[in-house]
Amino acid sequence: MELRPASPAYASHRAGPGHAGEGPCVEAQLHWGASRGTSSVEGDTPLRRRSPRWVGQSVRVPSWGAHALPLSVSTVRPMRRQMKKENRARMAYMILRIAHPPMAALSIESRPMKGPGLFLIISASALLGGVWYSQRAHYGGPDQDAGSTLTLYVAAGVRRPIDELLKEYEREFGVRAQVQYAGSGTLLANMEVARKGDLYVPADQAFIERARAKGLIRESLPLTGQRPVIAVAKGNPLNISGVQDLLTDGLRLGLAQPEATAIGTVTKEALHKAGSWNAVRAHALVVKPTVTDLANDLSLGALDVAILWDSTVNQIPGLEAIEDPAFAESNSSVLVGVIASSAHPTAALRLARFLSAPDRGGRTFIAHGFQPSQGDPWSEIPSLDLFCGAMLRGAIDSALDRFAEREGIEIRRTYNGCGVLVAQMKAGANPDAYFACDEAFLDGVQARFHPGRVISSNALVLITQPDNPLGLHGLDDLLRPGLRVGLGDPDKSALGALSQRVLTNAGLTQRLSDTGNVRVWTPTGDMLTNQLLTGALDAALVYASNTAKAAVQVVELGLQGARARQPWALAKETRHLFLLDRLYRALTDEKQRAQFEGVGFAWELGS
Repeated sequence: MELRPASPAYASHRAGPGHAGEGPCVEAQLHWGASRGTSSVEGDTPLRRRSPRWVGQSVRVPSWGAHALPLSVSTVRPMRRQMKKENRARMAYMILRIAHPPMAALSIESRPMKGPGLFLIISASALLGGVWYSQRAHYGGPDQDAGSTLTLYVAAGVRRPIDELLKEYEREFGVRAQVQYAGSGTLLANMEVARKGDLYVPADQAFIERARAKGLIRESLPLTGQRPVIAVAKGNPLNISGVQDLLTDGLRLGLAQPEATAIGTVTKEALHKAGSWNAVRAHALVVKPTVTDLANDLSLGALDVAILWDSTVNQIPGLEAIEDPAFAESNSSVLVGVIASSAHPTAALRLARFLSAPDRGGRTFIAHGFQPSQGDPWSEIPSLDLFCGAMLRGAIDSALDRFAEREGIEIRRTYNGCGVLVAQMKAGANPDAYFACDEAFLDGVQARFHPGRVISSNALVLITQPDNPLGLHGLDDLLRPGLRVGLGDPDKSALGALSQRVLTNAGLTQRLSDTGNVRVWTPTGDMLTNQLLTGALDAALVYASNTAKAAVQVVELGLQGARARQPWALAKETRHLFLLDRLYRALTDEKQRAQFEGVGFAWELGS
């Protein structure tokens, strides 16, 4: 027999003799830190907080500063506003006594609405409150960037499309750009000396990685792709067919400097792998500092052949590209990097997203002979929908705020028990990402998401009053007569499912059910912790993270399997894969690892 809120044994015990059939009775007690305000309707009897006959019901009500968001329930008189500044989280907890057995045993948030209309009204109000709480005001769009000037370091080979896009962006959003064009390596050296600027656009991602290794770059976004080819005059008058022909006596060959340019670096790597670099380098007539210098010499007839980007050949009439197997695996990705010292990071990121978007920058790159872009579709203010287990709020909420502010986007967060979140998704909700309480609560919706990556884990612990006055030391102590115990709802939360599994493995499920000690079932551990803090419970099973800032006694269980693992998963249908990848990086850096561990999680990524 499972220990659940709907258990007949539990419901009949909670109804108790003389409690059923007393007629409509609703009494509310609002807990705000250590202070309480009460409100009752006709037929009330005093709320006996320590009586075994009442059932703790929990409704989360968002707060605005020192005032609670009003809960509209026509059956209940307006509550007196006796408020105190938030003690822990900015939430109030309402404990309701509903004398309608056997529904008296059921938590409003965790049970089907089968009772009077009051259940539906209160639950709807709580849901609306949760939606309100999950919203975050977005940050300003491109209009707030108007009038600013951004500094860009751009490889000479992508000058034409970048020039065109910067003019378009200035016309549309009023943001000007100062651009330095040169070889990718030269730009990197200049940027390292200057230690200022906003965006870096080399012709190959290897230079982005070099810049990142030096601490010069934070984010990077994909722009386009290109590959090296052998470039000759239109019609190939000298019948060049491949790399072997570059060694022909009298042939005027031009190369780009490997140290200064991306095309030179990629050419050297490819030909070195093919075993022909030294011979080709020795046969070169000239070595130029930029790919455009080579292309101009070839176009003017000063050279017979050169190794250029295919995109460069596509942009210059009178040139023709010859493919060679030596370059078959030398595809180069062009990325835009946001400079770490940027004075305008939000404006720089917005421009980078514009350049990267297939429907904006991508169209221009294709028109100039480059390969299609793989970035996210353009949006002035992208909006992300994130479903997240309630346990994770303390670990990630501030990081989400910082990320949204830096990117200039909106992140709509919905925190709840993962059973509730899964039910919402099955009912039609489509978040862009899901940070689950446990792997088991990703399985039911896995078809919607890419495979999850486990970031952290959270141990199940037993909590009781400070200094452990009842001397509780393990799960067996939950069987003590009269002990008031709180558990997570196994249908609505990973906490409840894990607690159920641990109790079953310990052989305590039926015995605990028979005692009738379980007084409260909730979707989140925070609700259990707060009810214990108010004195409504003697003990509860919660996550270690629920106790990080709570004045409670924690009893470590040390049981095998008593731990939930939290996976991060991206929706297959999201339009923001690259934005979400940057968010994932922000949530898993060393600073965030310290935040996770500081609120009670164990770090699992990379272990």
